[in-house]
Amino acid sequence: MSQPPSYEKESQPPQPESSDTLPTYESAVNTSPTLNGIHTQSQDQPPTFVLNKCDIYALLEPDHLLYELSNPPCEAKTTIYGIEKIRYKTSQQEGKVKTRSRVDHIYDFQDVWTSLGSRDVEILGKASSKRVYPKVKMSQGLGPSSFKIKDHFSVEKPILERVQSGSELVWKDNEGNVIATETAVERDEQGEVKRPPQLKMKSSLEEKDLDLLVACWCARLWKEARKDLAEPLSWDKFKRLTTTKNGGGGWRLT
Repeated sequence: MSQPPSYEKESQPPQPESSDTLPTYESAVNTSPTLNGIHTQSQDQPPTFVLNKCDIYALLEPDHLLYELSNPPCEAKTTIYGIEKIRYKTSQQEGKVKTRSRVDHIYDFQDVWTSLGSRDVEILGKASSKRVYPKVKMSQGLGPSSFKIKDHFSVEKPILERVQSGSELVWKDNEGNVIATETAVERDEQGEVKRPPQLKMKSSLEEKDLDLLVACWCARLWKEARKDLAEPLSWDKFKRLTTTKNGGGGWRLT
């Protein structure tokens, strides 16, 4: 499998301190996951996530980066994406509060062909199985915005939203409980994003499940963007696809 694009960018999240003050990777993955920043908010006020190009942050804390992607899903310019999670830890040293951070590569996602000829999304965990799910498949549902993540989540546009041409999608857990709502991407006439998409949490999830939900949300946005930004099938393009050279033995327009 090809490797995801580089994560290097001009703007970086808060830099971690030297390795002698942070736990080693091995010690971190062998300990139980701790609640991290956004996951400790009040259950009465679950966060709303915003995806701005490659950056994901809480609506009320735009300077507090939570996740970062290798490429912008809403631009659909590549075929494999990686997601990193920014973990923060605060401590007191000599009476001063210090914030430290570390970056974990948690998921990759890409297309995978099925036996029926359709393309599902394969989401691969890249960290310890205590923190991520090793392999998850995201399958297309009945509608263009509908997807099923077996044993985890589903997302679809409610019937009323379809009738009224609404833009809200609903995410449910495996038991059918609503866990989040999603606002669609708004684009201008050139296809550029006017308003970044948002994922509004309706209930609290365990950190491992929340990270997977964020990955699935990004994967769905990528699939949607690839469809929305696809080159229209012009007559000239149709002829190129359906004609062959003399003697080619394929379809020919007359």
